Amino acid sequence: MERRLDILLAHLLKWKFHPGVTTSNWQATLREQRIRIERILKSSPSLKHYPAEVFSECYLSARLEAARETGIDFTLFPEESPFTIEQTLDQTYFPKEPGLLDQS
Repeated sequence: MERRLDILLAHLLKWKFHPGVTTSNWQATLREQRIRIERILKSSPSLKHYPAEVFSECYLSARLEAARETGIDFTLFPEESPFTIEQTLDQTYFPKEPGLLDQS
């Protein structure tokens, strides 16, 4: 579960903060990770609240992974997630691309 959330958040960060580089593969990865998390939660209902419990830790891992994969300095990604847990898990949510210079 945590690894899937790490990957999902890293791809959301790359989508939002690496403008002009988004690919259909990124969109496919977002959908795949969301489906897999949904399956885990469906098969183990007791884990319903687990994604929210580990969200902050997974976001930190996602920042590190997004920085490594994009070459963007780690510190340029927000310390707090710009996505809610609901947005993160929502199959229809894809962030806008404000770019790194638009931090307002």
